[in-house]
Amino acid sequence: MQEDEESQCNGRQSRAQRTSLGNLFGVSNLSADLNAARIVGLSPAMTPDTAVPRTIYRFGVFEVDGRTGELRKQGRPLKLRGRPFDILLLLLAKRGDLISRDELRQQLWQADTFVDFDHGLNSSMNRLRDALGDSAENPRFIETLPKRGYRFIAPIDVVEPSPVATPEAVEPLSIVDAQPHVAVSAPSRLVLLAAIGALAIAVVVAALYLRIGRPPQSGSSKMTLAVLPFENLSSDPDQDFFSDGFTEEMIAELGKLDPDHLGVIARTTTRLYKNAKKNIGQIRQELGVDYVLEGSIRRAANRIRITAQLVQTTDMTHLWAESYDRDVSDVLAIQSEVAMKIARSLTLALRRPQIEPGQSPSFPAYELCLRGRFFREQATEESARKAIEYFERAVALDPTYAPAHAGLADCYRLLGAPGWEVEQPADLLRKAKTGAERALALDPQSSEAHAVLSMVKLDYEWDLPGSEREILEAIRLNPSSVQAHQYYSSTLTTMGRADDAIREAHRAMELDPLSATAGTSLAIRYWYAGRIDEAVAEFKKTLETNPEFGVAHWGLAQCYRARGDTPAEIEELRRAVALSGNSAYMRAHLAYGYATSGDRARAEVIQRELETEGRERYASPYHAALIAAGLQDREAMMKALERALIDRSGWMVFLGVEPEFARVRQLPEVQRLLARVKPLS
Repeated sequence: MQEDEESQCNGRQSRAQRTSLGNLFGVSNLSADLNAARIVGLSPAMTPDTAVPRTIYRFGVFEVDGRTGELRKQGRPLKLRGRPFDILLLLLAKRGDLISRDELRQQLWQADTFVDFDHGLNSSMNRLRDALGDSAENPRFIETLPKRGYRFIAPIDVVEPSPVATPEAVEPLSIVDAQPHVAVSAPSRLVLLAAIGALAIAVVVAALYLRIGRPPQSGSSKMTLAVLPFENLSSDPDQDFFSDGFTEEMIAELGKLDPDHLGVIARTTTRLYKNAKKNIGQIRQELGVDYVLEGSIRRAANRIRITAQLVQTTDMTHLWAESYDRDVSDVLAIQSEVAMKIARSLTLALRRPQIEPGQSPSFPAYELCLRGRFFREQATEESARKAIEYFERAVALDPTYAPAHAGLADCYRLLGAPGWEVEQPADLLRKAKTGAERALALDPQSSEAHAVLSMVKLDYEWDLPGSEREILEAIRLNPSSVQAHQYYSSTLTTMGRADDAIREAHRAMELDPLSATAGTSLAIRYWYAGRIDEAVAEFKKTLETNPEFGVAHWGLAQCYRARGDTPAEIEELRRAVALSGNSAYMRAHLAYGYATSGDRARAEVIQRELETEGRERYASPYHAALIAAGLQDREAMMKALERALIDRSGWMVFLGVEPEFARVRQLPEVQRLLARVKPLS
């Protein structure tokens, strides 16, 4: 398996989770409940209590008060406001009936609101499920009906008590921003970048200062820092993408400052603490970090307020705190503030690339890139194509903005990578190469662009030394990049350097300790190296905390096959297929498992299914080759591998190390084919 371990599970769930437009509906008292939850700036004389009848919904350990807009768990209020709460109220009022996306749009989104509806709905549903501890794949409360909509599936008790004589005042909830979004002018981007730089410098100044005169900690003198998700305090919950993007940029900025002395935990791990309500002591125990940076962001028109504080985890000391409340007229003041913080010894201590004049893009282009990254991170075909739209719009607004080109390149690379190949990989990877090279022409220091180009050289050009050169440059520029270390691990695997591949996967795991992808990637490297017991241990460790991560089930299946445990292998492969949304990649492996266990009939059923699907859209020839290898059909296998070679599939560089092809690798015809897997001239 290639570098995109997370994609095999997450990347195919969109088809099973898409919803479509449906019929409108009417529910008594629902509008009143929604209005009560969405009133903005009520006067003391007009509270929701006096305006509407009270309806309470109870399910499981939860209770929802439609009048006050509260969600409670075992009597304790939970933080769920805005559209996520409104959606919950609509679902409860329907009492198990279907509600479509169109109904949600008409009920909760104004037609002229400057908000991406798909992004807003997905964000709201994720927040709602997080609050309930629910899962889209194995729902207890909210079920997604493919191509239809959503419905609430748990039993509901409805309580409608009599009105009280003297209503208590309820704090008004500023849930829906009735004003259209006002785009921030171009200089605001300078404000935001300067604020990020100022925060990054100030954090490291404080942390380095506190280390002066102190003996190093046992085991390592390197500090570790976790940047917790910045809280979105804006009135619009759809601005989560902005606070999340800011957090990600802070992590990247801090990771580049002094990597020899400062390790920064990756966002894949720290985002698990969003709305988790864990204290600093718990975070220290779970992550082993020395410092935590936490903060909040509030956006309003052309102003941005950013607060941040640095906390030492050993004794909960607040070492540093600062607030940035700026508009465009304060750009020079912020630049002066940053300059003061990087003066004297700090300039010598940190390897921070200087921003050249004219590098800052327009704010709209920056914001579009944040939206693009949000969708790219979801790792589905649908979301990757949505991300491409945003990156293309950013490029159109500011053709000189390197991150937009790098993000566009990364999306095309993802769609053409082994395990994906949603179209002919050569076409997609050529686009990825163009984007990465354009990004590097604009910014040679772009770690992301070097990483993408590394994978293009591996998957498309089949240039292993070139891939290694590019990924080492990406790591040099950003040693804290988890993705870069995982990519390098993948390249090393194709080069037959199993121990080095395991080392890089370990490094990624250190930077992203709670990530299912990082844990699975390490386990896969053990599997390639033939260290089956260690691979099983890592796969099981991942599944303890991420039981629905399909790739880990796929990996366990490979290990069980190596041990000769066919029933366990088939069971894990079936789980992987279900959790991946019936992906072609996982079904091909299930067919291979059936074939090698002697169940040819079931293997051939899947084979015919994939052949039929291949008449309507591109189907990876590697899948056909894998099944044919399991069925010991050498002629069909060679025909499929020949097509993969012509299409320049990235699987060709893995063919020399893939365990599934170990039995046929020494065949003369396979050896001749492998000899043709050469770099592009």
